[in-house]
Amino acid sequence: MGAADYFGSVSGYREPGKFVRTGLKAVKSSHVDAPIIEGSPLVIECELKEFVRTMNFSTVIGAIVDVAADESVLDEAGKLDASKIGLLLYDSFSNSYRSLGEVVGKAWSEGRRFM
Repeated sequence: MGAADYFGSVSGYREPGKFVRTGLKAVKSSHVDAPIIEGSPLVIECELKEFVRTMNFSTVIGAIVDVAADESVLDEAGKLDASKIGLLLYDSFSNSYRSLGEVVGKAWSEGRRFM
């Protein structure tokens, strides 16, 4: 979380030693023009498709071009297990990070009562 916060707060153009400072190692992606953090249990590589800026918000639209996951974040069926990934959400309302992973409902079922 600390490294992610630092990477999101400091420009790589102004501080090219971000990886050295955090102790992380960057490796070149073979799919997109961006570094991958070596040892990451989950890497989702995206290609920028569109950047939409309005007066009140900005939206980044991308396409996933590659996904690589370590066995440590997979379930018995070989699918990603969100509880093992350590997902974080940046909460812009409180300027804080929140952890994700708890199951609170079943997709494609919760809304059936409205059908």
